[in-house]
Amino acid sequence: MNVACILAGGAGRRMAGASIPKQFLTLYDKPVLMWSVETFDRCAQIDLICLVVPPGYRAVVEGWLRQAGLRTSVRFASPGAERFDSAYAALIAVSDVCGPDDIILFHDAARPLVSLDTIEENIRLAKRYGAVYTVLPAQDTVVVSTDGRTVSDIPPRREQFQGQTPQSFRYEVIANAHAHFRTRGMEVPVTDDCSLVFRLGHTAALCIGSKQNLKITTDEDLVFLEALIAAQANRRQ
Repeated sequence: MNVACILAGGAGRRMAGASIPKQFLTLYDKPVLMWSVETFDRCAQIDLICLVVPPGYRAVVEGWLRQAGLRTSVRFASPGAERFDSAYAALIAVSDVCGPDDIILFHDAARPLVSLDTIEENIRLAKRYGAVYTVLPAQDTVVVSTDGRTVSDIPPRREQFQGQTPQSFRYEVIANAHAHFRTRGMEVPVTDDCSLVFRLGHTAALCIGSKQNLKITTDEDLVFLEALIAAQANRRQ
């Protein structure tokens, strides 16, 4: 079984003037969240979708799902205080149907233009390696500063990648990683799923993503994606 867990519990505080979280804003002709939901639904390899949404938005989202007429079954989970908690809530919500070798794909709802190719490659790599990080090779040189005032290091650009989602895992790999930190009463060192697994010494394969798999963080990101979608629609006409 391959399960897509779409995390849509963030508050989106960096969107100026937005009265609702960014994942529920309208992008071109439908809610931001529904762009990725419908893409995962079109992927024949996805067997179940788990949506992590605030309880106050669940009824609205259920209405969107009915209107979309998805083929894939959908479950809900409530978000936690941090992304780590929301991912864990999704794991618990699907634990009754997942075996150790089933594949879990975590995706940020604020990345509406994830592609089918990226989803399918995540599944393939997760089955082989157990953990996958979708990334984009860095185009700009990354400068490290430990004090915020002077340059501490300039790593080779060929070694630098920007993280995206999905981040995908065999169920036992990510479940064991969460259990390791939760059952020991340890402070969770990261909020990123793949980094959590990596901290335990597990190898994570790279899946090369896409520039279009942009995360909506600011108002400018939303405007850029609107223009991109409109341009693609015009080319199809």
